[in-house]
Amino acid sequence: MTLFQYCRDKVPELAKSIDGIQTPVLAFPLDGGSFDIGIVNENVKIPLAQPKPVFIRSSFHNENDGDELDLMKALEKYFQRPGTLAKFHYADVSDYEIGYRFAVVMLKKRMRWR
Repeated sequence: MTLFQYCRDKVPELAKSIDGIQTPVLAFPLDGGSFDIGIVNENVKIPLAQPKPVFIRSSFHNENDGDELDLMKALEKYFQRPGTLAKFHYADVSDYEIGYRFAVVMLKKRMRWR
């Protein structure tokens, strides 16, 4: 029970940067019996997931604080595609301690050619 309590305390702390939405819940089988969660022997190789960069909500706007090209929506739609083979994770949050984001200010400028 000590290990579970440690996890119950630690997981929300780790999830804090993604809005703290993860909280482990203790649950038991109805009959109180044990249950198998898997069988592992010397022939089973379980690969560990490799760390991936995390991208968070981006910001695109012009000098009037608008995004008439809807670049932010297009980028988020691309990031939210399903797929476990993605090379990154996307979290729809405004802040993430080690996350990346695109922050772009688009300026209109007229140029004269001579």
